Formats: sequence, C-alpha cells, structure tokens
Amino acid sequence: MEQVFEEVHVARSNALQSKVRARGSYHVGPLARYSLNFDKLHPRAQRAAAAAGLGKTCFNPFKSIVVRCVETVHAVEEALRLIDVYRQPARPDVPFQVKAGRATGPPRHPGACSTTATASTTRATSSTPRSARPPPRAR
Repeated sequence: MEQVFEEVHVARSNALQSKVRARGSYHVGPLARYSLNFDKLHPRAQRAAAAAGLGKTCFNPFKSIVVRCVETVHAVEEALRLIDVYRQPARPDVPFQVKAGRATGPPRHPGACSTTATASTTRATSSTPRSARPPPRAR
C-alpha cells in the first residue's frame, strides 16, 4: 500500500492527507460510493438518481447531498426487503400470537428466537375497544 498511497502533512491542518502517488488526490465518501456502486443500487434508487439529473457517475462535490438522498432511497428499499423476509413465518400453519405479554408460536424468522412483547404491544393487540376501557388513573 505504501507504494501506491502516501500521507502528506499540510500546513493548514493537523490531519494527514492521503494522495495517490501517481496522480494526486482522490475522492472518498458518497460520490465515490455512488460512482463505484451505481449498478448495485435498487432500481427505484437508480430512477431517483435519473430524476435528479445524475448519471452513473458523479464528480461534482456540490451534488453530494443529492447522492446521499439516492443512497437513502436505496437504504429504505433494502430495509423494506429485510422486513418482508422477517415477516414470513417459519411455519405458516402455526399463527404468531401475543398473549399475556409473551410471544407464542414459532419465531417469525428462521433462526430467530421468540420475543417478549412490551406492554404497549399487549395493549395495542387487546380485543377490548378503547371506548370500553376504564380511563387511566391520575397520579
């Protein structure tokens, strides 16, 4: 690595700056991630990039916030994909239920363990209509 990169101290900073020996400075951060991984972006993120006027590469540092927005679209789509995988029950014939503050039934994701429901989850899944419940006590 020392043959390719060098670290240089500049007078205006206490931090060392890295340079490629053969050509000088190089980009890191959102612009580099975007340009190197455009083909791996979710199709919706690629469409968002096109709608924002970005091509497959971007070298304009003033567009880094736009590139971060495209990355956010990709991250949201990936999160939704993972949630869909997590939602699929391991055994569809055994329903997942919450009773008395404890989760029953098989884990929702293969390899996951049963979880304990919180009080708010238990309240939210109660079959008693909110209007029929007694009002909360004053403290």
